[in-house]
Amino acid sequence: MKYIKILVSIIAIFNSLLSKELRGIVTNQHDLPIDYAIIIDNDSKEWTLSDENGEFLINFSGESITVTRLGYKPKTFIPVGSFHSLKLISNDIELDPVNVFPVNDIRIVKELKEKSFIGEFSNYGNLYQIPSFNIRTYGSISGVVSPSFDNGFPRHTKVLFNNVDITNAQLGQADLSLLPTQILNNVAFDSNIGAIYNSGSIDGVINFKNQHSDNSFFINSGSNAFYQVGSKISLSRENSRRDIFFSKTQYGGNYKFYNNFSGQYEKRENNKFDQIFFSINRIYKLNNDTFFHYTSMFSIVERNVPGSLLYPTSNSSRKDDISLRNLTWTKNFNSSSLKFYFHIVDSIQEYRPDSELSSFSEHISNTYTSGINFKTSNKQKNFQIILENKKNFLDSNDIGKINTDENSLLTSFQFNSPNNRFKAKPVFRFDSQEDIQKNTFSLSTSYNLKLLPINFEIETGNGFQFPSLNDLYWPDSQYSSGNKNLKNEESNYITSNLNYSNSSTLFKASFSLKKYKDLINWVSDQSGKYSPINISIAEKKSLNLFWKFSIDNQGIISSINFYDSVDESKNEKLLYVPNYQASLTYFLSMNNHALEIDYLMIGDRVTQYASDYMPKVLSKNFDTINFAYTFKNKSIKYGLIFNNIFNEKYQSTYGYPEPLRTFNLTLEYFF
Repeated sequence: MKYIKILVSIIAIFNSLLSKELRGIVTNQHDLPIDYAIIIDNDSKEWTLSDENGEFLINFSGESITVTRLGYKPKTFIPVGSFHSLKLISNDIELDPVNVFPVNDIRIVKELKEKSFIGEFSNYGNLYQIPSFNIRTYGSISGVVSPSFDNGFPRHTKVLFNNVDITNAQLGQADLSLLPTQILNNVAFDSNIGAIYNSGSIDGVINFKNQHSDNSFFINSGSNAFYQVGSKISLSRENSRRDIFFSKTQYGGNYKFYNNFSGQYEKRENNKFDQIFFSINRIYKLNNDTFFHYTSMFSIVERNVPGSLLYPTSNSSRKDDISLRNLTWTKNFNSSSLKFYFHIVDSIQEYRPDSELSSFSEHISNTYTSGINFKTSNKQKNFQIILENKKNFLDSNDIGKINTDENSLLTSFQFNSPNNRFKAKPVFRFDSQEDIQKNTFSLSTSYNLKLLPINFEIETGNGFQFPSLNDLYWPDSQYSSGNKNLKNEESNYITSNLNYSNSSTLFKASFSLKKYKDLINWVSDQSGKYSPINISIAEKKSLNLFWKFSIDNQGIISSINFYDSVDESKNEKLLYVPNYQASLTYFLSMNNHALEIDYLMIGDRVTQYASDYMPKVLSKNFDTINFAYTFKNKSIKYGLIFNNIFNEKYQSTYGYPEPLRTFNLTLEYFF
């Protein structure tokens, strides 16, 4: 009730207004990003800050925008379109240099994508447009949702919320079902950046942001007793800004599906889902060069656990409760910035079994992260240093009480040539996890040669993943045991990209070679007891072709990935890595009407290795089609969405069926 009263009070002080979303990036004259610049709508006085990558999003309802940053000349401009690349000139430079290379490259696609109509209310529709990105679920919206790049291990993809790591310390991976679909729609991402982030970022990082473009209430209802209500609100005052998000989601979950084992249509049971989500992102402008940032979030999920088709759990249930608090103090100087930050992430998971063979499980984890981030720029050069400490505490009735302490040091240097034709960025990182005596070094370098209108990049580096607390400390029993002598998983990679762009077309061809070592697998001994060991040496080659074409009010986004992988310990393809993956999105906007069609295809893949107990499983290719139509006027948006229109045998995870065709009806009121 407390939060509902707050929302009602906010509505009372706001008049209806018509605004539009403006995204962009702020750089200096040498194309280096400028962090913590102030972007102001000169009419409404709405304002925001650019992030560490120079990117921003603001509600724009006036005629002009002004960008200011200590050490740079202010710039005022009239926005045209929904995206702008803004260049600020240092105070010590008299004349604006000529720059013939607009920021119209793959970075826009990687982190500032087209807004998806489907992504607002469907199951992860917006994420399918990310090149090489993949999602596996354990049974639709009510099941655990695992993200990965290039169909890699979910524990090799780090998940952030407003730049705060929400990866589960016990399991070493994150569950996207804890975040509502509207939050998943606002996403930044990058792949192969293991040197920039610590454990778990071998394949990439995805960052969800609580920042929105409109104040609105929304109601969504659909198949299988799906119901959702919530609100998105932005408050901007002279010296403060708040982004507020609230949602309540319920899902009956007992959907009809095709059982591949029995060859019959059946109904999924014990599959309900109930979620409450609330988040506030606050920025306080103490003065024009000092900022205080506070983010809070909590998500409470109650769900039934139906289990797999082979091992159903007809009465099991589970509760997930995650909360996050983030404090950041930032000070700008003429050519540098200093940031102090402190994160707290608390997680509680309760599992209630349906059989006397298993027992009630409760896992309480707390993660405390503190750090210092200093960045300085000198014309063509950026230098950054980060010192960080992370403390993990776990209290589990299965594992017991465990504490781990991680320390890291990152140094990053970026150089852009005066004409912006050449870029180099070496990164060095040191990490240690004292309690398990692990020390890891990581190095990444990238080179960028721009030849109009073609851009060529090459990058090499490595990443790592500390063993999870489950892997290390699972109690010794008749059936399983952890292994305290595990090594951390590591990877080495090299990637080359060829980009072409003009006013209407963006094309990217990317090839990567990645080698893994010391991958962790749970295997059984002669007595049938399972324990994790470092056994796998693996290799994966991938070719990604990405194409985006837009003209006037319509466009196409397409991506196709080809994979060749091998687990050398078994001489088999890596689990869940298909021969290919392709996606295609068509969008059309006319007056107040909008139409979008999403198509996804996944090729053949091995989903289970052969063992003494189970046969090898090769899952055949599948495809899905989603369709969305929306109508929007000044204050109301109506939407009709169909998911999985044709496929009746779709399973992203072996043994966990997906629902047949579903639909959603949406209503959103803007104020």
